[in-house]
Amino acid sequence: MAEVSLGLLALGTCVGAATQRVTGLGFALVSVPFLVLSIGPREGVLLANLLGLCTCVVVAVTTWSHISWRRTLMLVLGAAVGVQLGARASLAIPAPYTMIVVSAMALVSLSLVGGASTRVAHALEVSAAGWQWKSRVVAGTISGFMNAAAGIGGPAVVVFGKAVKWPQTSFVASLQAYFISVNAMAIATKGMPELHRATVVTVVTSVAVGVGAGFLLQRRISQATALRFTVWVAALGSMAVGIRGLFLIA
Repeated sequence: MAEVSLGLLALGTCVGAATQRVTGLGFALVSVPFLVLSIGPREGVLLANLLGLCTCVVVAVTTWSHISWRRTLMLVLGAAVGVQLGARASLAIPAPYTMIVVSAMALVSLSLVGGASTRVAHALEVSAAGWQWKSRVVAGTISGFMNAAAGIGGPAVVVFGKAVKWPQTSFVASLQAYFISVNAMAIATKGMPELHRATVVTVVTSVAVGVGAGFLLQRRISQATALRFTVWVAALGSMAVGIRGLFLIA
């Protein structure tokens, strides 16, 4: 059983880190379901926050010059509120129900990132232009809540990025700075995960391999292909988490 858990950890973190390097997000969408299945909902989400922070730091080293600091700051201000609300929610809900909530949030997020986000972004485009800085704060608040509660904060800012037609290079770079801040706030609020040595070795190695693979794949596959792969892997993991939660309740 321990070998299976470590295998799930390695798979989720490696593929998640690779997609993060290629698309700018994807680490949480892919890794959270596998982390939750491996070590439980609370520790799984905490570990996702910690690994997301580390992965973004590594990716940010190569994208730092393209960060749009003004837009990023407004998103972070909104996320500061959302993280506090999400952290309280995650601590108040029993583990099996948390697994179901994580699964539901992940599947809704995947529907946005995988296709519906184009239609949603089109509908929000006019309003986002009108709200200006307010739309950034709202997007950050929603993202911060989901990041602290379920470890998945990317879709809200992806929808915002499409709505305001944020240039892809700047958007990918800015997401790294944004999630460094948001994951750091989530960890400061909820604490560090309690991990065994084998878990630490597995995830550190997997993240390093994943980031390296993503760097090599970035110029060989399109972002659309990488995103489709991310959605399918994350969807399967998310459904498994929800089913596991239902069995625990029953």
